[in-house]
Amino acid sequence: MGYPQVSDKYGDPTYVIHSGLFPDKFLSFISDCNLLVIFFDRGLFTHVSKKFKGRSFSGCFGDFVKLRRRSHICCVSGFGVGGSSLASLMEYYRQAGFDRFLLIGIAGLFWWSDFGVGDILFPVRSVRDEGVSYHYLKSSTFVDRPSGSLFSSSRALLSELGFDIQEGINVSTDAPFRVTASELRYYEMLNAGSIEMELSSFYAVGQYYGLDVCGVLVGSDMILSDGQVERSASLVRERLELCAEGLISNL
Repeated sequence: MGYPQVSDKYGDPTYVIHSGLFPDKFLSFISDCNLLVIFFDRGLFTHVSKKFKGRSFSGCFGDFVKLRRRSHICCVSGFGVGGSSLASLMEYYRQAGFDRFLLIGIAGLFWWSDFGVGDILFPVRSVRDEGVSYHYLKSSTFVDRPSGSLFSSSRALLSELGFDIQEGINVSTDAPFRVTASELRYYEMLNAGSIEMELSSFYAVGQYYGLDVCGVLVGSDMILSDGQVERSASLVRERLELCAEGLISNL
């Protein structure tokens, strides 16, 4: 049996209609917002919320704030990890009217890549070694970034601020702790440079609905050829905060 198990689903509309998810009070709260920034790192979410004077709204999917100092931007965190959690989050907030999503996260790096720990990555495509993307797009090895303007404007902005930007190919997997030597050889053959759990799902949902999405990843650790891992937690934290502050202050 292939995956998904009903393999001809792509031409069928979604059956369940998710209407009435949000009270009028919430829709009024976000009425002037046009960008949702997604954080997996709760510490980074807290840092941004404090710096930009986030005002929270309870009863949402995840921890949700609207930034007083950048009133057109909202942020969310605390909703789980993995492609299924992220896709559900996007489906949920799409119903509230959001059509621009900025993801700021981390990724492991492969020893054969030109990337280094702390590098800021803008992957242009992602290997689909997870499951969620196959419910939105027909089977293929890669999913390319959607063609909206948020990717190019975010990349240009960080470049103008002096950041050294890397592009390249990412891998998304549902099982980052179960990667094998044969899989690594395959990823190297594809010239992939980074690995995480969500970007393929993020891009697939964005493509399916025509959303304007951008995924920004900071290289968090280097997977070495002997299976060991090198990290620099302080450098990664610094880069995440600088990256988030630069984007939110200027988008």
